[in-house]
Amino acid sequence: MTGHTRRLFAAELAHSYFNSSSRKTERVLGVSRDMVDLGLHELRTGIRCLENFSQRGNKKKKIDSQI
Repeated sequence: MTGHTRRLFAAELAHSYFNSSSRKTERVLGVSRDMVDLGLHELRTGIRCLENFSQRGNKKKKIDSQI
């Protein structure tokens, strides 16, 4: 489970069991509070936030062909 589905799952648990408290959810389940907050926002508004996985991590080096 990654991205959107993980956030929605954490948000549904927070809403059902922890009175929509991201702090309680973080403490009990060990998930990121920011992830729970974003999931609660997505659940409340119905708008899905996009991930940008291609821009994460180390960037490929540009090789100069004139050397």
